[in-house]
Amino acid sequence: KGTELRAGITEVKDDKWNPGFQKMEIEVGIKSESIKAVKLLDVSGKEIVLERSNIGGFFDKATITLSVKGVFPKTGGIKLEIHDNIKQFKTPFVIKDIPLSMAEKK
Repeated sequence: KGTELRAGITEVKDDKWNPGFQKMEIEVGIKSESIKAVKLLDVSGKEIVLERSNIGGFFDKATITLSVKGVFPKTGGIKLEIHDNIKQFKTPFVIKDIPLSMAEKK
């Protein structure tokens, strides 16, 4: 468990779809759209190359999935870059008389 943002590792396992890779799932207590970038660091603070990362979430909890070739180090850290000053805008619109699939085209 981390001490910042209610962070915690929920799972580390071999990636069944990519032999020779491992996946790690982390949950943090912020909105997923607030996260700009994710970096995985070894114990010395050196960045570990990620093969893939994915960020998703719901309400005020984000789930981050990381993938590395080989195995994750036993100790290290995760660095999140967070967007500043996120704003939400509401833009009303109406969709009229537009085919929603190619089959509906006239």
